[in-house]
Amino acid sequence: MNLENDVTLIIPALGRPELTKRLMDSLEATKVQYHIVLVDDGTIPPLSKQIPDYPKLNLSYIYNTKSLGPSTARNIGLWNSNTPFVAFTDNDVSVTEGWMNALYNHLLNAPCDVVGVGGQVIDDGLNFVGFYSTRLRLLNPFMHKNRVVYLVTANCLFRRQELLKIGGFDESFKTPGGEDPEVCFRLLKNGYRLEYEPSAQVIHHYTSSWMGFYRMFFRYGNGCRKAMQSLAVHVD
Repeated sequence: MNLENDVTLIIPALGRPELTKRLMDSLEATKVQYHIVLVDDGTIPPLSKQIPDYPKLNLSYIYNTKSLGPSTARNIGLWNSNTPFVAFTDNDVSVTEGWMNALYNHLLNAPCDVVGVGGQVIDDGLNFVGFYSTRLRLLNPFMHKNRVVYLVTANCLFRRQELLKIGGFDESFKTPGGEDPEVCFRLLKNGYRLEYEPSAQVIHHYTSSWMGFYRMFFRYGNGCRKAMQSLAVHVD
């Protein structure tokens, strides 16, 4: 087994062409050879017309003519992959050297009931919002009593077949926030485990607006509450 044949990276994207270009530049800089699926969820004009081509990347580009939401975009990437593992990130991050290797080696060598691993999300050091978010570990895997309860799709890797078995992401989540805890809660309820690999780092480019941060925090809070209520999850 090897990473290049075993992993597909799925990136849901809506708008943010400059940040999308930064992400693709960071992937190109790491000289990755694994398959990348960029699902443009209705950006107008399409991101393919706003960012350069990346002939050095093994890149597939899928365009939704209207926005269907991040869960559906991730599922489209999931259905259009055929590798044993699928990774996820977002178009407002940059990846670091060795990021995917750390996730892949961790999951490849984990017991078979471990179906997902998440890494560390740090800020770019450009504003206090990012510094505050990193200090609070807002986008890191959430842990309770040394148990990983959920991963964050800005930085994670799953066994693809196990995601397919539970039906992928819940497409009733139409805006970002809550869809990643929800899919993890279903995996946990099916007897699987999740783990954390802090050496797998991505850099999140946070807005400098406190109002933008508040909206993100509000969406994530509402989404997590919906996920908890829909599955009646109780963490002991």
